[in-house]
Amino acid sequence: MSKLDDDIRKTRHALDKIDKSYAADIAKLRKEKAGADKIAEMEASWSGDRQFDEYMLSALLSQRLTSRAEELDVPLPTRPLYKKDDPDWDENEHWYRNPMDGNFLLTQRGRDYVDDAIWKKEERKYNRWARWVTLAIGLIGTLTGLVSVTASNWEKFAAMFGRIWSHFYH
Repeated sequence: MSKLDDDIRKTRHALDKIDKSYAADIAKLRKEKAGADKIAEMEASWSGDRQFDEYMLSALLSQRLTSRAEELDVPLPTRPLYKKDDPDWDENEHWYRNPMDGNFLLTQRGRDYVDDAIWKKEERKYNRWARWVTLAIGLIGTLTGLVSVTASNWEKFAAMFGRIWSHFYH
């Protein structure tokens, strides 16, 4: 497992831990019949803590996919281009700007797009390889059958080829 995969696993674990912890705290507040403001405050706190780890997870997933795409020479979707007059220049169906560091990350739609493109490239590579393996297995099977038939009927073949041989050279 690569360090990147390990970081993704840890971040997902951290998100689960946050969800379970806050779910227990919110359930406790509801059981104690705390005020709506107290519960809303706890939910807002949960949202804030979870948001940071969600951005971290999104960054790690984007990094893994873009690395794999570059490895396979798969084109990435076009990143947004800066436009001075457009305040929403950084909005795109495949990318969004991470508010933590300002880098562009793949949206869920973008990750699906890149994942599909990678899958198609890998499938194409596999199909090219599998075609030759299938052909080789077929040839090996044919040769095995030919050797088997020849070995079990050797006397008949020898007599037949002997007669053919004698016609050409007599």
